[in-house]
Amino acid sequence: MSTSIYCLTPEVAACAEELVRALEKSGIRHKVTSTRRTTDEQIALYCQGRAPLEIVQLLRQHAGLAKLQEAENKYVVTQIDGVNRGSAHQDGKAIDIAVLVEMELTQKDGKTAQVLAPSWNYSKTAKQYRAIADLAKHYGWDCGADWPPINPKTGLGVDPPHFQIA
Repeated sequence: MSTSIYCLTPEVAACAEELVRALEKSGIRHKVTSTRRTTDEQIALYCQGRAPLEIVQLLRQHAGLAKLQEAENKYVVTQIDGVNRGSAHQDGKAIDIAVLVEMELTQKDGKTAQVLAPSWNYSKTAKQYRAIADLAKHYGWDCGADWPPINPKTGLGVDPPHFQIA
């Protein structure tokens, strides 16, 4: 699964480049976590949280994706199966951008280190995801943070990290 904006269609890559530059200027800590996906990758992501871990692992292996931990197979990451309904990621017209937060990581030697990691805890990062969505809309992106249903606790829609060009 690509994280390079240059794997997107040329027009969308240019828009993504503008958005990423604007995010860097804004000071919002972020990371592009997904751009173009193959059909096999989309299928594997769709099955996450819906199928037993063993099947998800086989699909991820077939798609060239890393294995999941059991806890990661407890939640759904996409509503699009990639076959009956295609994702804008498969067409090179979508980008996922995660908010980065500081986390403490315990290393093998027992020492701890502060690292920046993507946060999927929308309750804690709603303000940052909303700021990214507002900036993205200014650059012509359709934002998953605006898609119903809107979570009343966060004010965010069903897919806060997702942005696509129609």
